[in-house]
Amino acid sequence: MLVGTQEFIAQKTGALMSHEEWRRVVGPKVAGRSRLGSLVRGTLTIKVASSAWSNELSFLRMDIIERLALAGHEVKALRFRVDPNPFNDQSAQAPRQKPVPERRTLPADLEERLRQIEDPNLRGAIREAASWSLAETGQPTGGRGSAGAGRPPRPRR
Repeated sequence: MLVGTQEFIAQKTGALMSHEEWRRVVGPKVAGRSRLGSLVRGTLTIKVASSAWSNELSFLRMDIIERLALAGHEVKALRFRVDPNPFNDQSAQAPRQKPVPERRTLPADLEERLRQIEDPNLRGAIREAASWSLAETGQPTGGRGSAGAGRPPRPRR
């Protein structure tokens, strides 16, 4: 029943075919990393997850056009468009987000350097970024009074 609904929606929205039909035509591996775009003057746009997939499918261009013809769709050319999230439909899962770590207090020497920055907005942005970075990397904030303690000094250029 769901397949019939998808095909009905595809017809009503002007899509070439439903995702299920696309899956039957090109197979689950290709369909799992691509989505159909528009069909304009015989050229079908296919949204792909990466440039690597665009390259891979370009080698299969004629095979895909032949399979589409066998399924009753007149497509003369294919155009691949990289879309990092080609799954803009309801079946797509939202990407998992990492939990936001709690901010860390900054080492005294970094606070001292921050006080030398005149622009309060820039100073605040750098303070916040450094705090999040320390929390993300798990670096200690105390110790021997320096965020770089234990490391040799960097050469000046």
